[in-house]
Amino acid sequence: MKLFMVTIVFTLALAGCVSPTYTLKQGTTIDELGVCVDYDSSITDSIKNGLDSVARSYIQDHNREEKGLKLAECSNPESSSFRLSVNKVSFITPAHRAASLLVTMAGCITPFAMIAAESPFYIWFAYFPKNVSLVRGSLSPDIDGKPGVVPMQYAVRSGGAFVAESKLKMKNEDAFYNYLENSLTDIAKLQSAGITNSSNAQSQQGNQQSTGGKQPSPWDYLDTLGSDDPYLRRE
Repeated sequence: MKLFMVTIVFTLALAGCVSPTYTLKQGTTIDELGVCVDYDSSITDSIKNGLDSVARSYIQDHNREEKGLKLAECSNPESSSFRLSVNKVSFITPAHRAASLLVTMAGCITPFAMIAAESPFYIWFAYFPKNVSLVRGSLSPDIDGKPGVVPMQYAVRSGGAFVAESKLKMKNEDAFYNYLENSLTDIAKLQSAGITNSSNAQSQQGNQQSTGGKQPSPWDYLDTLGSDDPYLRRE
């Protein structure tokens, strides 16, 4: 039973760590990637302004660190851009806090009651509500390696069950910054890997041309050494 409970907790933890993945079109080289953020009509101007400010800050920080991919504010969502749709933003409410307190208190009392009843196992539980922003990230059609595939919606979560309401918006913006960092750093790595693979392919092609299109064998290498060892001599 304990193993069963641990498995459930571990599975839920992994589910919360899943992050979106992106694929660049083969042979794509991005000189500058635009970061485009759009919002559902339900998002208030206050939230929009805060997240737009976070996006601008991240672009500056990213370019300052020179991660191999230059970012810019959005100019054309259809060309060389990372497009992020913010579909919903919900903050922790007083009702969530009240429920969190009641459920967590009950969860802390439960194992003591089970131990007193000489139960062969015991459990405890807690509830900590989170701010949640539902977002959907994608690449523009000209650089997307999987065109036509609908991007998965991702929940950007941030804590703050017991912080002042005035700080909840700040918590959400911090989580949004981290989401941008993870996504855009991954895309920068994809671009670097693509350039490296392209360079390796050109190098291999050059080697084949120098050997008349024939793949070199280990014997070719040994012949260049001029080994006198009969066991290493080609017969």
